[in-house]
Amino acid sequence: MLLTLSPIATLANIATICTALIAGVAAIIAWNAYRAEIASALDVRARDTYQDYLKFCVSHPELSSTQSFEKYIKSNFSNVNKDSIEVERYYWFISVMLNACEQIILFVPDDPSWQDVIEAQISYHLPAIAYNWNDWSGHYSDEMVELIERVLPSHD
Repeated sequence: MLLTLSPIATLANIATICTALIAGVAAIIAWNAYRAEIASALDVRARDTYQDYLKFCVSHPELSSTQSFEKYIKSNFSNVNKDSIEVERYYWFISVMLNACEQIILFVPDDPSWQDVIEAQISYHLPAIAYNWNDWSGHYSDEMVELIERVLPSHD
């Protein structure tokens, strides 16, 4: 015995299926929009963090790279007294830089352009970072450690 539906019942079933499909598509669109909004917000946070760091560099140009620091102290970094107040200030500056870079990595971990920016910032301070990295590496995320250890060989 074959069960047949009335034309109205068939249309009702088709309408129910179409409604479910439309709801599914709408849910996918909403999810993608939500993910895009989160990514955009994280990128804005990364840009704000970097801008704050750059303002800090402008305020302290003598600390903005190892080369600038060496001009400021009139000595090569490898020959300077590592216990001096000047070196302590420079180390705190590097700490601020590394913190900003780590925040950016955590905000936008898969963005190659941000990776390039961070690698450049690290390279500006490579002599000091290389000198201290064994002591400092335990204070940073795995992502930051991986990035710095990728840049460190260029110091040798």
